[in-house]
Amino acid sequence: MTPTPPKKPQSPPAQTPDYGDLAELANIAEQFAKADTKESGNQFPDGKYLVKLKAADIETCKAGKYLNHKQIRFSWQITDGPSVNRTYREWPFVFADDDKIGWFKGRIKQMGYPSDTLQECGQSLRQAKLDGRVYEITLRSKTTPDGKDMQNCYLGKCVEQAADAEVAEALGAQLDEAGADEAAAEPAVQHTAAKAPPVKKTGTKAKAAAPADTEVADLLSDLEG
Repeated sequence: MTPTPPKKPQSPPAQTPDYGDLAELANIAEQFAKADTKESGNQFPDGKYLVKLKAADIETCKAGKYLNHKQIRFSWQITDGPSVNRTYREWPFVFADDDKIGWFKGRIKQMGYPSDTLQECGQSLRQAKLDGRVYEITLRSKTTPDGKDMQNCYLGKCVEQAADAEVAEALGAQLDEAGADEAAAEPAVQHTAAKAPPVKKTGTKAKAAAPADTEVADLLSDLEG
C-alpha cells in the first residue's frame, strides 16, 4: 500500500497593511510612497487662527480638471477668538499625481507625524484626531491667473499638545502614590513635546489609558460624521 505523502503546510495569508483613515486609497499606495514630500475656500477673514483637527474627509472631485479623482479635505475647529468652535474647511488635496500627493504628505509632516507612505499617513490622521493638538494657521486670499478667488491655509507651529497634558497628569498621580519622600528623592523630570519622560517604577503602577484601537470602517464613519 502506497503511503500517503504528508500535506504541505499552508502559508499564512498575507496581512493587509493598516492604512488607517486612508484605507480607501489603498490602490495608490505604491505611487504614494514614491511621491516627494512638499510643504507649504474663503470662509473666514484672512489672518491667524488657533485650530485643532476635526475631520479629514475623503471625497471624489465632481468637476473640472481632476474629475473623478480622489481628494481629501481637512476640517479645522477654531479654538479661540470671535470664531471659536466654528469649522474651517480647507481647500482639498487632490490625489492626481506625485506633485499633489507630495503636498498632502508635507501637510502630515508639518503636523508632526510620519508621512512617507500611505499607511503612515493614514495612521497619522487617526492619531492626530485622538491627540487633539492645537495649531496656528494663517489664512491668506489670492486671485488665480484665471480670475478665481481662493484662500490658502498655511499650517504653522503646534502651540498645544493635549496628549502631553494627559501624560503629565498621569505622571503626577504616579508620583503621589509613591509618597512625598520618594518623589522628593527623584531627579528633576524634564517634559518635552516629543517624548514622555522616564519615571521610576514603584509598587503601584499607574499610567494613562490608551485609546482603544477600532476598525478602519468605524474611523472613516466617524470622520464623515
